[in-house]
Amino acid sequence: DLVHDVALQNSKLQFFTNISHELRTPLTLLIAKIDAYVNESQPGSSLQRKLKGLGENASHLLELVNELLDFRKIDQGFIHLKVSEYDMVAFARKIFESFEEYAESKHIKYTFTSSHPSIPCWFDSKQMEKVIYNLLSNAFKYVRKENGEVGLQVLSENEHLYLKVWDNGTGISQKDIPHIFDRFYQAENDISRVASSPGTGIGLALVKDIVQLHHGEVKAESSEGYGSVFIVELPKGKDLYKEDEIQNQPTPPMEIPVLHPSSTVDPEDIVPLEKSDHSRYTILLVEDNEELLLTLQELFQKSYHVILARDGKEGLGKVREMKPDLIVSDIMMPVMNGYEAAKMIRSLDREDAKVIPIIAMTANAFTEDKMRAKEAGMDEHIAKPVDGKLLVKVINELVKRDQR
Repeated sequence: DLVHDVALQNSKLQFFTNISHELRTPLTLLIAKIDAYVNESQPGSSLQRKLKGLGENASHLLELVNELLDFRKIDQGFIHLKVSEYDMVAFARKIFESFEEYAESKHIKYTFTSSHPSIPCWFDSKQMEKVIYNLLSNAFKYVRKENGEVGLQVLSENEHLYLKVWDNGTGISQKDIPHIFDRFYQAENDISRVASSPGTGIGLALVKDIVQLHHGEVKAESSEGYGSVFIVELPKGKDLYKEDEIQNQPTPPMEIPVLHPSSTVDPEDIVPLEKSDHSRYTILLVEDNEELLLTLQELFQKSYHVILARDGKEGLGKVREMKPDLIVSDIMMPVMNGYEAAKMIRSLDREDAKVIPIIAMTANAFTEDKMRAKEAGMDEHIAKPVDGKLLVKVINELVKRDQR
């Protein structure tokens, strides 16, 4: 019955959400190690190519984890749109270009067309990137292995905009089309066997949810053996959005995920800043996962003096004893968690404890987790798996701010 189906879907979603949180720490380690080995290997060598292949698979796994967490956020009502006016042609083309290298490597004919050179449209850039990326990723997953074709088209008609993504792959049977946007649904025809990697039944459901948040519609047209076309229809104006959803200043779009490994952390990225007395800055790393702790130590020890702690209580002791210049702390730890430790650090009767930058590093990436980190006195919040470049950038900026 309906109640049973809803309960089953909720239990599935909760299970996958829990699993995705558990995957974030080992993914952090895997990606950090691969990045380090790619940097150390001979450019263009067979070993480097193999390592980059490992990186592609790790990135795909991260993509699935983030997809699950995004889906959970929407399900719980935590996604709040921030729409601004963008040129959809330029926006879509940028995402299109991130797949060009992959298409070329697979000898897939890959085309981009638009009805106008520029089409202004109001949308949330971070959410819309997920829509276009998911549809393109899906097309590449099911395209023919021989003479494959994938295309992206942007069209404008009156007050609406249309995004079309097509492929000449397996196609979808007529009985499956009404259900492909349902949660956890997977077609029963040969499509799952043809796919380069199995799906989760999450991606298209996420696309539908995001498009509906934008007061739009998404549909699929397909014939088995002839491929598929996915069509997204969006209003171009801002009249349908609430006042608190509209931003007149566009927010920078999220980094677009690509099908090849992202650039790795170069030692030159870590700025060896010195204090006025020419001594090194001291960073306290608080993390209960020993391997991740040592990976982070290896990342920063060439440029900073690094102190290690394995839980919040030990971290608090190190602050009392050694007065670090900056703290990077996990949240979920035994003995004392990161929130409690941050609150106790801020309450110390010492001027430096009130202002020392604290970066939260956690598998929980929801808005309420970021708010809780702020309430505990933390300055920044970085989600696991940790992006090495992002962490380095945040630390360098905080240290430079301290110098001023």
